Amino acid sequence: MRPRGADRVATASLVLVVAALVAGTVFLPPPQAAASPSDCVNGSYLVADGSLFQLDEQSSRARAVATIPAQVNALAYQPSQGRFFAIASQPDGSHIVAIDPAGRVTDLGPAPDGTEDAYAGAIADGRWYLHGRGDLVVVSVDRHAPDYLDVVTRRPLSRALDVGDWDVEPETGLLFGIEGSGRDPGRLTAVNPATGRVTVVALTGVPSGRDFGSAVIDPFGTLHVLRNVTGVMYHVPLDDPRHTTSSKLIEAARSVDAAGCPQAWDFGDAPASYGTTLSDDGPRHTISNFDTLSIGDTVDDELDGEPSEAADTDADDLERPIEVAIGRQRVNVPVRNGQGRPALLAGWLDLNGDARFERAERAASTVAPGNTTITLHWSRGVTTADRHSFLRLRLYAQAFAEARPTGPALGGEVEDHQIRYRWPKADPTTTTSAAQIPPVPERPPTSERPTPSPTTTRAPTSAITPTTISATPPSRTRETVGYVAAPPESQEPQESSSLPSSLTVVVAVLVPAVIVAARTIARGAVRSGR
Repeated sequence: MRPRGADRVATASLVLVVAALVAGTVFLPPPQAAASPSDCVNGSYLVADGSLFQLDEQSSRARAVATIPAQVNALAYQPSQGRFFAIASQPDGSHIVAIDPAGRVTDLGPAPDGTEDAYAGAIADGRWYLHGRGDLVVVSVDRHAPDYLDVVTRRPLSRALDVGDWDVEPETGLLFGIEGSGRDPGRLTAVNPATGRVTVVALTGVPSGRDFGSAVIDPFGTLHVLRNVTGVMYHVPLDDPRHTTSSKLIEAARSVDAAGCPQAWDFGDAPASYGTTLSDDGPRHTISNFDTLSIGDTVDDELDGEPSEAADTDADDLERPIEVAIGRQRVNVPVRNGQGRPALLAGWLDLNGDARFERAERAASTVAPGNTTITLHWSRGVTTADRHSFLRLRLYAQAFAEARPTGPALGGEVEDHQIRYRWPKADPTTTTSAAQIPPVPERPPTSERPTPSPTTTRAPTSAITPTTISATPPSRTRETVGYVAAPPESQEPQESSSLPSSLTVVVAVLVPAVIVAARTIARGAVRSGR
């Protein structure tokens, strides 16, 4: 087992390296955060030996889309146009081509000087950053600019670079790739496009080789690089490159290239106290077109959470008003799961009215493929007198996901709703009338002096104690927790705390006599003392 502090040291070292690399430079603007009208949202697209594939957000699954009639390199996506740009080999030389997500190719003419042999490419803010066997070359892909498809910058690199592809990390604006050759293979390398400075950030678990032809960075900060000759994808977390993993993606290929899609997120809209905005680590889900997974029929993308008093700024898929019956806290939720594996639906209902979502207020249920309606049930009782409250629903792509009311999630959707509690009506059939109450028998007197009647002491009602029950999901051991109220314990009748009538009379006679005797003895003692 690694020392607990090892990860912190590694992360701190990585931060220092990146900080030194980007210090004093002008960063690239990050790619647009909202989804474009096209089909390229999160995830990525891969070209391998003329076949176009769509990949999921984790670059772990591929789906064939179309056939590309030419070998292409330096693939990159331009959100404003909803299409990819690439350098394609043609009989008369290299051309710039545009490819839409359906695989339709448009020839845009000969490639500018210095870009003919480019194989690494990434686009940010209308600029296409290319690298082949020499300098960093920047081409404008802003169709409204006068320099459209022209070279706008040529910048020498601080040293020779051996990456097959790179991608832009949106927070820093740096270009990241893997150098697989040399003395220390598997080097995570960053390039500052504003200065041309090349820096090795860390060593990874990627094997040696010069055939890593594609690189994309996902919304969670992981660099995915594909090795051509094996078809294996390597997943390198930028914040801890030592935790590199791999998975088989496609068959071996001679030439591959990939481009990431713009990030798009779905946020909630409950009042701010529930943790809704990005600054409060509000709930957010990546929007994917690779699978169908949603609450209802639609998923909207937002730049940030939009808190509102009635949680009504987002387009939701539950019919309003949502009523929750007290005593039977249940909500029917329409869902769609077309991803071919179980998902998880979790809901938080503010039962105590403290304007927060707590773990004890969570209910969850597995969503099997093909399910259309899921009923969430909260067995924990409502303890607020407020008639209105709030509900947060989150649909997770993994059935074993760690369900929390805040934080990011891969795929699925989040929805916030204002709900109205409906109190149960009294049942007239269970009401006891005055005529049904039996009379209390009179107690005969035990003496001439009136004797107080015994007082009946009622047993206190025991509190209902919540008991946690773990429900094990079908495929993993991480638990889904529901809360069930334990039934009240049976109450044994308590004995009366009053004295019997006969004993009460004896006590009433003896106590005054004792008091008189005590006073007489005390007076005698005082006189003798004088």
